[in-house]
Amino acid sequence: MKPHRRFFEVRNVTQNTPFEGKIRDAHTMENDRLLLENLHAIQPHVGKDFALKRLDDINPPFRLLFEVEEVATEESYIPLSYCWHDNSKWTPARGCELGESRYCKGLPISDQCFQEVLRYRKRGEGIWIDILSIDQENEEDKKRAISMMDLVYRGARLIVIVIEDTAMSKSEATVIKNFNAAICEVRSWIRSQTFHEKPNDCVERHLQAYAK
Repeated sequence: MKPHRRFFEVRNVTQNTPFEGKIRDAHTMENDRLLLENLHAIQPHVGKDFALKRLDDINPPFRLLFEVEEVATEESYIPLSYCWHDNSKWTPARGCELGESRYCKGLPISDQCFQEVLRYRKRGEGIWIDILSIDQENEEDKKRAISMMDLVYRGARLIVIVIEDTAMSKSEATVIKNFNAAICEVRSWIRSQTFHEKPNDCVERHLQAYAK
């Protein structure tokens, strides 16, 4: 049975709360400052190309894909991670070939894959897709959007990764489904320290070893 014909459109989101809170969070800013200091100490020629972000500098229009005539909640969204179609580098699996979409003009993935994406979407929830959410003709818009890419993914309720060049058997799909279920049942994880969270003497030892 063919899926019901549904149309989607890109709309500007009026609230920027997912990003504003992340940027102004004191703990996040302190971690970023320490990371940048360590980068300058270890690789100064690389560190000079980085700086801390300011909200006023990375506040471009935030656009999401919604179903036409749907009341958007703007409370959460899901970004889509996918590989741009380039037949010289990879070949889509059978049924995932890119064609004219019944859902939205310019949709960068196949309708079959997009139909699966919609299974994870809450009603009224927007979908962020780079090629549609960022004005590809506006260089300033692209520059500012790229600078906030980490915040797009950090503020999302769920991230959907689309893999279009892999076809799985039912048994393989069952293994992955069971694995994901087991992961979801884990109550806690033992988190390792990232490099910039380690004691200062650790950074100093690394600098000495690097100098040698």
